[in-house]
Amino acid sequence: MKREINLVCDKEHMDERAQITEQTMIPLADYLDKLMITREKGNDAIRAYRIRNFLRTKLNGISLIKLSKITKINYKNIQNWLCNSKRDVGIPIEELVEISTILGVSREMLFNETKYFGGTNTKKYKLPRCITPKFAYLLGYIMGDGHLANPSDKISNGSMYNAEIRITTNERHHLEYLQKIFVELFGYKPPLFKEKEFYRLIGRSKVVHRFLDKICGIPTGNKKEKTVIPKIISGNKVLERYFLSGFFDSDGSVVFANGKIRGLRIKQHNKKILEQCYEVLKVTGIESVGIYTDNGLRNNKITYGYVLAIQNQRDIKKFIDNFYSIKIQEKVQLMDEKPKHIAIIPDGNKSD
Repeated sequence: MKREINLVCDKEHMDERAQITEQTMIPLADYLDKLMITREKGNDAIRAYRIRNFLRTKLNGISLIKLSKITKINYKNIQNWLCNSKRDVGIPIEELVEISTILGVSREMLFNETKYFGGTNTKKYKLPRCITPKFAYLLGYIMGDGHLANPSDKISNGSMYNAEIRITTNERHHLEYLQKIFVELFGYKPPLFKEKEFYRLIGRSKVVHRFLDKICGIPTGNKKEKTVIPKIISGNKVLERYFLSGFFDSDGSVVFANGKIRGLRIKQHNKKILEQCYEVLKVTGIESVGIYTDNGLRNNKITYGYVLAIQNQRDIKKFIDNFYSIKIQEKVQLMDEKPKHIAIIPDGNKSD
């Protein structure tokens, strides 16, 4: 009979988890400028929503007509953005920053008040203000099996911004877990699709796509030569560990034989990210790690790749104890002996 693994930590580890959660909520700096998009025909700007009432309190007697003259923004637009109508049409971020400056609103205050984003007639998204372990895990998974479309690639609906976010795996439950993280971070649940033996999570959101690209540093288009640990988490030991957890669950594999985990592997075209992963592993005391060349043949063409391998039993156990991994949890459930505990991603939630 297979032994079920209890994923709930004991009190000692619950206390440790709470401490990690508090220490790893790293605030993001003001990123409004990075959300700005130069508008062209068929390419709408990202807009801020639920901000007009705040701006109206800062008018201090300035009429909308006068504000239009000062900013040289069309009065009809000013009226649409700031009037007290039932429908909030949002304000393009570039113009929002300009209007706020005229009204004497500091950038810090504006960033704190601006929380909801979208396009014209699109869903509204709430973007993260902190980097949490779940956030880092998601970035790791996207860096592995994910793909952000090149924004300039043409798409059939005529939009000038290709905002597709795609993650592909043969494990549906992995994508269902990622869906939950998307909902927690963005208030958005990308749909899942089945294609032969694979499952795809496919999101289309200019707001989320640009956030992942410009703020988080996830490369767009062909990322084979661009995979790295993002700068926004680089240097933070805990967040790097959860990034590697997500990266392992996407591009890693577990060698399992005779009821025992015999090895852990991550294969990549880009050797640089494996070298960065090795440094993250060293921090947790995992040092018997090898990186070797693993070239292959595909469609009669040579493919070039590298593999990071952990094969020492002591280091495998350290990885199990220190890294969250859905793949490893599944394998551990087949083992007769369970590890001391299995790492759980802190949710990073913080009461307002």
